[in-house]
Amino acid sequence: MGIDIKISGFGDLHLKYLITDLNGTLSMYGELQPEIHALLSQLKEKMEIYILTADTLNTGERIASELGVNWHKLTKQKSQATEKAKFVYKLGSKHVVVMGNGRNDVLMFQAAALAIGIMGEEGISPQTLEKADLIVKSPLDALKLLINPLVLKAGLRN
Repeated sequence: MGIDIKISGFGDLHLKYLITDLNGTLSMYGELQPEIHALLSQLKEKMEIYILTADTLNTGERIASELGVNWHKLTKQKSQATEKAKFVYKLGSKHVVVMGNGRNDVLMFQAAALAIGIMGEEGISPQTLEKADLIVKSPLDALKLLINPLVLKAGLRN
């Protein structure tokens, strides 16, 4: 299980886990686009998926349940960035792709093998933007890249 891709100038990836932030990344204003369900269903066949969230809008458990993915509510208000990075390391950072947009995603982006920034309606932190390997305009675009790794390769190679 996983996504294997060789990328000139970037390296070989064997991605087993997708970790995504929720608010501003996977959901916009607390709501998912309908297409997210279908794309995540396809990805669940290839990798294990986790939602990491501070759960600002109290929708994390419901959304994770609807999607059939794992979720983890962040516990420490002052060190959410550290908690996210530790989660990446726990899974084995060289096998993790992350998606996010917030400032608390910076350390997670640095830890992961591949970091995809989402520049959606809720914006993206400049610090997170700087650490991303790729920037896309929506979670749909990010998920489609993972489903079609040759397109991902085109955006990362030298």
